Amino acid sequence: MDVYGGCRARRCVLLGCMLLCLLSSASRAHAASTPSPEAAIEQLNAWRSMVGVTPVAHAPALSRQCRSHAAFYRLNPAWRGHRQDPSRPGYSESGERAARASVLAYEEAPTAGVTPWEPAPYHRLALLEPRLATSGFWSEFGLSCMQAAALDHTRRTPALTAYTYPVRGQRGVAPSFDCREIPNPCDAVPNNGGRTPTGFNISVQFNGPWAAVDGVDVDSATVAAAGRPPVDVIVQTRERVLRGGIVLIPRRPLRYGTTYVAAVSGTVAGRGDDGTVTPHPFALSWDFSTPGIEPAASLRVAVERVTRSRVHLRLDLQSADPREARISLLKHNMALVRVTRRIAGPTQRVSIARPRHRITRVAVLLRGSPQHIGVAARLATDIRSVSAPARVRSARTRAARGCPRARRNGTCPRQESNLRPTA
Repeated sequence: MDVYGGCRARRCVLLGCMLLCLLSSASRAHAASTPSPEAAIEQLNAWRSMVGVTPVAHAPALSRQCRSHAAFYRLNPAWRGHRQDPSRPGYSESGERAARASVLAYEEAPTAGVTPWEPAPYHRLALLEPRLATSGFWSEFGLSCMQAAALDHTRRTPALTAYTYPVRGQRGVAPSFDCREIPNPCDAVPNNGGRTPTGFNISVQFNGPWAAVDGVDVDSATVAAAGRPPVDVIVQTRERVLRGGIVLIPRRPLRYGTTYVAAVSGTVAGRGDDGTVTPHPFALSWDFSTPGIEPAASLRVAVERVTRSRVHLRLDLQSADPREARISLLKHNMALVRVTRRIAGPTQRVSIARPRHRITRVAVLLRGSPQHIGVAARLATDIRSVSAPARVRSARTRAARGCPRARRNGTCPRQESNLRPTA
């Protein structure tokens, strides 16, 4: 009996191990990036083609590195930055390499592709680098990772070539930038505090016969609309994150429905293979336009459900056109989570990752008003009643205190609070 029982136990152990392996394999098989690495690189190349730089090749090994970093982020969802902590679960050398060599976006829409990095000038400059040769991509568990460090310095042009963004004649350029980038370009604007939206950040990149760019000197830079005074701009030239390019930051959001002309002149210092530095003068002028969108008729926001991990909203929008909405989960007046969604009427439901802290309000800012740049409607809903587990405990405590001491053995009617968030 002992021998039979032992064999049966071993058989169960073996079967259990096989089942776990099968489940693990199935889980790995179902794990997928959205969009796929191939589709994301295709989107990147379409973007690069619009700007005029050469396409990049997809390197599956680089995508696997990004996948490793996404696996690390799944186990460490509060982790941010371009490195991994070896003491934390999920650490790998492969993921560490991806963290250091990639642009990263957190909690973005899974179908975003390269979209999260388009408004952010420093990340944009990395992905539109003229000498970027190969890249990889993975988006899973709320992390999007795209490699941006595999440069080929033989990808030179015979003479100085400039690439602007927005490109010449581009339409529908967002009027404002909401400072959602680390490092934060808004920190370069005096008296901004890093939180006040600026105008869309305009970037210029260069390529030429040099081995590397030693620096860029800007003699003049203007952004102006016909019949209006020039926009007040801040010029960035020497930051490491600029990769030899420049960024023009309008101090305030641009106007909707307006065509702007940007003009920049200066000198690029190109360092040759022998170490000599040669000045390459440039003078650029191009136009772009912001969208002309009428204000929405109305916007209503309702909190449908709050779980331990998500906040589910219903947005009722009366408008013929889709709108961009910035949705914030706040504790009093401090934003804990801020996301941007493209919404369309009449009704759309949005699910947002819930922060660990207590939420007191949800605010929605609807963009698209020529009268009030960036704000067409704002509505705040008090959701303390469904997002404060501490209040559940206090309600139970009060219920218990309402019972006579002798009846706390279960005879006192139990008072369930309706404040408990659903699981």
